Amino acid sequence: MTPPASLMPKRCTGYGPTVGGRSLGKSGNHKCRGDGAASCVLAAALPRGPGSWYGASTAWRLPFERDAKRRHGENITTALDDSRLVYRTTLEVRGIIEPVPVTLAFFAWPPYPTYGLPAQDYPRVWVDAPAESPHRMPDKSLCLYNPADPPERRWTSDLGLLTLLDLTRDHLFFEHSWRHTGGWSGGVWPAPESPHGFPGRRLR
Repeated sequence: MTPPASLMPKRCTGYGPTVGGRSLGKSGNHKCRGDGAASCVLAAALPRGPGSWYGASTAWRLPFERDAKRRHGENITTALDDSRLVYRTTLEVRGIIEPVPVTLAFFAWPPYPTYGLPAQDYPRVWVDAPAESPHRMPDKSLCLYNPADPPERRWTSDLGLLTLLDLTRDHLFFEHSWRHTGGWSGGVWPAPESPHGFPGRRLR
């Protein structure tokens, strides 16, 4: 599965505050947010200076990947070049018979707007699954959260790769449920949803 070469700007936002039934915020008691230690490690590991970027830093990447690789093992592959970090894996999703191939791409200089968010907090996630969904980008990547929301209501890189994979799995289940309850003809999205669009910007 290869993401589109031309990446379009983000125009939609997805659901917000929970993943796997737990909060992404401080009330969720996630260890990266609860004690602040992992967040500090990841922030301190961001390289400084020309020619450096977070994806090339093992000090940033290893704690970011750790829990995901413990759970998924060799099912996760990694590709790194001078400006892009790509993870590929498959996810078991409730209601979907076959595991869903997933590609997660992080960019040194994202070829799409990040709306003021750090690049590491706004990756692209593509899946090899039906694209009919009210929460997809124009480039068919998943629209997982609203970039205008405060950090406690969206994914940030200090939460780690495993939490992003869990969020992706939940999103795929929600899409599947929406399609099977009518899709554009009254389908139900079984989770809280954020309004579409971005404050101060008109949709074209």
